[in-house]
Amino acid sequence: MFDIKRRPLTKICLLIGLITGLLVFILISTGCTCYGPRGWPGCAVYDETLYVGTMDGHLLAIDIESRDEIWHWPPQVKNDNGATGVFDCSGCTQSGSSSTGYGMFIAGYFYGSPVVDNDIAYIGAHNGKVFAIDANSTADSDPDGRDDKWVFETGGPIIGGVTVAEDTVFVGSSDGKLYAIDADSGEGKWEFAVEDKVWSRPVVHDGIVYFGSLDHKLYAVNASNGEAVWEEPFETGGAIASTAMIADGVIYVGSFDRKLYAVSASTGKAYWEEPFSAGNWFWSTPVYNNGIIYAGSLDNNVYAIDAETGGLAWDHPFETTGPLKSSPVLSDGILVVATEQGVVYAIDAATGEQKWDNELETDESVLAPMCADKGMVYITAQDNKVYILEVETGSQRSISLGDID
Repeated sequence: MFDIKRRPLTKICLLIGLITGLLVFILISTGCTCYGPRGWPGCAVYDETLYVGTMDGHLLAIDIESRDEIWHWPPQVKNDNGATGVFDCSGCTQSGSSSTGYGMFIAGYFYGSPVVDNDIAYIGAHNGKVFAIDANSTADSDPDGRDDKWVFETGGPIIGGVTVAEDTVFVGSSDGKLYAIDADSGEGKWEFAVEDKVWSRPVVHDGIVYFGSLDHKLYAVNASNGEAVWEEPFETGGAIASTAMIADGVIYVGSFDRKLYAVSASTGKAYWEEPFSAGNWFWSTPVYNNGIIYAGSLDNNVYAIDAETGGLAWDHPFETTGPLKSSPVLSDGILVVATEQGVVYAIDAATGEQKWDNELETDESVLAPMCADKGMVYITAQDNKVYILEVETGSQRSISLGDID
């Protein structure tokens, strides 16, 4: 089994602590009395339309060909004085100014990608709510944005996003529960409690919902009634924030113990003799093609792993210049990955050879899952832009979400 020497995380942890402290100091010193995380909203392509969350808490539907806005949806919440804003801390004030009803620091509303099914767009938000929006009509019912079809509230922030299957929306929450919601009415069907936060997006296969938790465990739950399927959950050595991927009856999922696991979907038992080890966490969702699992790690490497044996499929890992948090995509035999710093690589999926690389024109992080359609890859960055790259050549253009009319 391929194993890489582990690197101490002490310096990384100290750096994260310093950055967090600095952000809090800046916010307090400027007089803002409430703030939230930045988030990493993702994207989805459905029926020639790009659906994408923005850094200021909107969901946009954009015509792919013209790059024009079809509609926008600003989630509206009310604070105690009745004012509306896009964050639960709406109504906070800045020194020397009166409250407008909108938070002074409102970015970071979404972490997951939207999902569109039967002309309804679904998205989970950091305020713990799942929203359903009519994605069909090109006319807004309100000039300030269209209304919700329904809203469902969980007990904690939603990080991993939603999944829609069998007329049901499935979503995990930081309150330590998996929820099943009627996709049409928004009524709760059942909930399943675990021992820690659920940051992964659930996946559904053959009537079973699979999801991981920060309690180190992978769960299998009956999609119809919410009952556990396995005798006991599969336990890893670290928290699971990665969304699982299923192929040929096997679940592949990464963990914060720096290992990628293969688990039998029917029994919940380990499929490989040993998990695949890397030099840092597996955060992103792996992808599968022709018997090979492709997984990016925070150790800067892309791994091609034999799905049957768990051994390396390429001669060596593909090394990039930065951590890989954004989930990769496959298009016409080309694997596309993006580092946190915005360097994009196209890799021949069969050989592991580089086709091209291109640096996005951004100084912000790339953390959200990418989406792909018809030879184009769409990448959202924390600069509130969508970068569109041609898979064959790597040529790029971008859409500034704040400039869309």
